[in-house]
Amino acid sequence: RSDVSSEGLSIELPSGLQLDLPVQPGDVRRGDTVILGIRPEHLALEARPGSATLNLDVYVMERLGGETILYGHVDNTHTVVVKVPGGTHVQKGQRVPVRVSPALCHVFHEGGTALAHLPGVAEVADDNLEIIGTKLS
Repeated sequence: RSDVSSEGLSIELPSGLQLDLPVQPGDVRRGDTVILGIRPEHLALEARPGSATLNLDVYVMERLGGETILYGHVDNTHTVVVKVPGGTHVQKGQRVPVRVSPALCHVFHEGGTALAHLPGVAEVADDNLEIIGTKLS
């Protein structure tokens, strides 16, 4: 189920993961291509019952002391970057669950214009986004 409503956008990623995003849909319609942006520090290495979770296949780990940057693929296509604490134990080649918080996601029209968050949803600066393209169906 992918839909546009006054509650925001509901999109389905190529992995089949459904995300209900608290953004004002503006002129986005069913079938339009949108771009999903997620900051590396807004992803978490854990799965919780009922949470939106991606499976990340880690191919590079960059240990920087107090933090570690993980680079991986989701669905063998999209590269996703996750920032985790430095002591996190993950190995190259490992598949790890990555939790996505819809309230911390950013959505853009295909041309790059950002969709505003619904009132009451915290907004953060627009740098260091990881981009995943998706299409409403």
